[in-house]
Amino acid sequence: MQFKPSAYQNPLELALTAHNVSFERLDVAAVRQLKEDWKAHFWEGRVPPPSFLWHIYSFNLVEKTEGPLAVEMAKRQNVTEVLLFEQFGDWGLRCYSSKRFFTALLASVGMADLYLVPADMRWTLAFTHEWLGPYFKKLPERY
Repeated sequence: MQFKPSAYQNPLELALTAHNVSFERLDVAAVRQLKEDWKAHFWEGRVPPPSFLWHIYSFNLVEKTEGPLAVEMAKRQNVTEVLLFEQFGDWGLRCYSSKRFFTALLASVGMADLYLVPADMRWTLAFTHEWLGPYFKKLPERY
């Protein structure tokens, strides 16, 4: 399903559209649930701070891959769709992955706290507003 522009598109939506990447907006309830699921998977039982979710990586609380290699690691994952959300607010997308996806993403991420995960939450790629990272974390195989 190709996204049909509405009255407002954020820069990421514009970049995805320009690169012919199919996506759809998530409703508010889905975004809120996605954030809770992300915390449950990637905070590994810790209580998230009141500030930024990505601090688990910048404070070296868990092992992760950082910088350009983090993006390369995410590109190597075999997924057909990914979920994106910003930490603050109720905005999120379901993107149908393609080679053009990461080109569009990297061209538009800018200074945002943006989190990317596949539907099964096997890994995450976190971008920060401070130009730290990005951070990639892959969870261990279950059973």
